[in-house]
Amino acid sequence: MPVLLRNSDSLDSYWEELVYTEARLLAAGHTSEATAVGKRIKTLDALSAGQKAHWRREIVAQAHVDAVDDDLDDRVEGVAREIVYLDKGKKTSRFRQYFKGAVSAIVRLGLESQLGVVRPFVAMLAKEPEKPLKDHGKALAGIVKRGDQAVEERVNAATERAAHRAREIVAFVNDLNAARITLHAELTIYATKKGLPRDYADRFFRRASRTAKAATPSDPEPTPTK
Repeated sequence: MPVLLRNSDSLDSYWEELVYTEARLLAAGHTSEATAVGKRIKTLDALSAGQKAHWRREIVAQAHVDAVDDDLDDRVEGVAREIVYLDKGKKTSRFRQYFKGAVSAIVRLGLESQLGVVRPFVAMLAKEPEKPLKDHGKALAGIVKRGDQAVEERVNAATERAAHRAREIVAFVNDLNAARITLHAELTIYATKKGLPRDYADRFFRRASRTAKAATPSDPEPTPTK
């Protein structure tokens, strides 16, 4: 009896199992069964391409988040320097109005958290009398808008990637396990009729698969860095 494949295994591991079984079936002359397995390999190839497309979207979304985060860090530090220059130091009520703690504490935040802190700066800077600060406010408004879009896209990309696995890959694995069990049963009946060894059906499934294979580094899932 073939070991059931886990939903958490890598797509590469499913591919290895199918390729092995297909080759053993062809070697034994079970061409119709091998053809059926070959069709599953093609389905798996399409699933793999789909998964990589979702990963790509998520990685690109994270890159955009990081790019906006860097722009926001630079702008926040620019606002701080401008106020220090205009007020001749940090020990002023205006500086403390913007920065209640260290500027670096805001810069160290990830984009989503930092947006929540600096969003009020846009309206505050628009009311400042000095043109340099007003200009910072206009630039900051654009960065905040881009940041909101980048964060939303990252969330959407991660949601779609997870949905693809739950909707497509899990269903494929469940169907694959059922097909492997059926194939094993059919080969067992065939072996009985032909007087072949009792372990005949087992030979068409990789013995290494009896120890379930966990997802490998070649099958990673992108994770947010900020």
